[in-house]
Parts: sequence; structure tokens; C-alpha cells
Amino acid sequence: MLLSGRALFYSLVLSLLVVSRSLLVTASKDKRSNYNYDPATVVLTTEAFKLFIAMGLYVHERSSLEASQRKPWTQDVDRRVALLYSVPALLYAIQNNIVFLALLYLAPPTFELFSNLKIVTTAIVFYLALRRPLTSIQWTAVLLLFLGTVLGQLPSPSAAPCESVGSVDAVGSESAAGQVFGFFLCVIYAVLSAFAGIYTEKLLKGSRQSIHLQNMEIYFWSLFVNGAIAAWNGTNLFSMDFFRGYDTLTWTVILNGALMGQCVSFVMKYADNIVKVFAASLAMLISTLLSFLFFGFVPSPPMLIGCAVVSVSLYLYFGSHNQLLTDAANTSASAAAAAAAKDEPRFSQGYRVIELSSSGSSSSGHHA
Repeated sequence: MLLSGRALFYSLVLSLLVVSRSLLVTASKDKRSNYNYDPATVVLTTEAFKLFIAMGLYVHERSSLEASQRKPWTQDVDRRVALLYSVPALLYAIQNNIVFLALLYLAPPTFELFSNLKIVTTAIVFYLALRRPLTSIQWTAVLLLFLGTVLGQLPSPSAAPCESVGSVDAVGSESAAGQVFGFFLCVIYAVLSAFAGIYTEKLLKGSRQSIHLQNMEIYFWSLFVNGAIAAWNGTNLFSMDFFRGYDTLTWTVILNGALMGQCVSFVMKYADNIVKVFAASLAMLISTLLSFLFFGFVPSPPMLIGCAVVSVSLYLYFGSHNQLLTDAANTSASAAAAAAAKDEPRFSQGYRVIELSSSGSSSSGHHA
């Protein structure tokens, strides 16, 4: 699968933004690894920034058109289609809340391992819902991506145990019942992630609307749904304490998340969800390399093996050999169809000869 220049650019930018997100969020914690701000308000503010950025890009796009090409604002928005964007917004909101619930039963590293199931579920839903055929090599690449990402997130033997989280005990091992329930939540998380992504991709590609207008519709519903959930959980949306604890780093986290949201939509619009998954996994390679070069980080053997496996999966999925296999399959299918079409008249002609012979025999027998 060969990506267009635009899809490749947005995929690389998305990988860099994923890397910077983890670094920025970690840097925004205090010395006790706590947040000085309310994460729920940061999520809402990020969604608002996404909406404002999409609006600005859309207004700029309209202003660059000639007056004769501009439609009235009311004709640009299809209310029926706009309502459909509420579905992925709701799915993503449920998915985000499942993350917090799962972390009550699983240590963060365990959750990260289990959440990689979304790589496989995205590929399966991608194939079933969009009917996009993948070659056997590409299926192998998806499985290798899953394996490599899991290996890259395995803790090294000398790593310190995790602190307790919810039902996770003090030595970092989850109870059996809690681990099973946490794994079940991760499966739901992976399935919801796949369906929300594929549904959004289908909406983005199934309309001739501007990508920026489509993003506006997505982020409007996302802001509405997340705001409703935050209000339900007791967050005062109109209090001056909403921005309590915000500093320059916090606003950088918000801006990074807003730009990442735009890039995710661009990747799904101009590529697909599988490319988005690979772009997110590529962030592990970039993060490891940057940490090694600038921070003296020494990767563990499982992480090195995981990075190597992810690199192989990238080559297998995006290599030009997939196009050769697809062309060969199409050629074989065309040849088979041509052969079937060529044999069909012979069969029909033979059938008519047999039918005439049978009729002649019957007539002869009748006269006899």
C-alpha cells in the first residue's frame, strides 16, 4: 500500500504529536506525580480548541473561494449528516470513561498492554464494515504490529513495581478477579475504539463536505457529550475554578491534543484507520530513538525487539510488494472471468444442438 504525499505527511505529524503528548502530559505532573489541574476540564478545553481550530480553517477555506463558488452557510450543513456525528462522539466518550474504570482494576502498564487489542479489532472491523481487502502479508503485518507493540511495552526485569491503583495491590500485581474484569473492559475499549474509528472514517469519506466542516460537526458533538458527562460527574462548568492549576505547560498539552485531533481526521480522510494505528505505533519507535539520543535512555531488550518487530510490520504493510500481489490477484480474477465468459456461448450452443437433436429424434419416432 503506497500512501499519497498528503497522507504520509499527516501520518508522520500524527506520530510526532503522539510522542509529544506523552512527554508533555508527564512533564505537567508535579513532583508527587499528581496533576495541579482537573484532567476532566483539560479534556473539555481540548475539545473546544479542536472546534475553534476547525472553525478557523473552515472560514479561511471559504474566504479563499471566489464569491460565485461560495454556498450559503445553511446549505453547507446537512442536518441529517450532522446528527450522525453524534454516534462516534458518544462512543468515544464511553471509551474514555472505560479507561478510568479499567485503571481501577489494572496497573497502568497492564492496561497499556491489553489496550493494544484495538490494533487487531480495528483491522477486523475495517475488513468487515468497509469491505477493504487486505493481502495475507498485510494481515501478517497487523499481527506483527500487535506483537511488537506489546513487546515494546513489557516492563524490564529490573523495573520497579507499580504503585497501587484501585484494586491493584501494593506490590503491583492485580487480583485474579480484578484482572479478568479489567481485561474484559479492555476488550470493550478495543471494540468501541474500532467501531468509532471506522464509523468516523465512513462519514468523512462518504460526504463531499469540507474536511474542516466535518471536523466542526465531530467536535461540536464531542464537546456536548463530554460536557454533559462532566456535569453529571459534578464538574462545575461555569466556575472560575474551571481553569485552576493551568499554566503554560497545561495550555501546551491542550494545544497538542487539539492539533492531534485535526491530524487524526486528516489521516482517516486521506488514508484509513489502519494507517492511523500504524502512525500511533510508529510513535514508539520515535520516542525510543529521541529518548536514547537526548535523555540517555537505555531501552530494555523487550523494547528493542518490539521496535524491530514494529519496523518489520511497517515494511510488510506498506511495501510495494502488496501492490504486486493485488495486481496479480486482479489479473487472475480477470482471466478467470474472461475464460468463463468464453466458455458460456459454447455451452449454450451445445445445449441448443442437443435440444434440436432431441426434438428431431422425438419427431422421427412419432412419424415411425
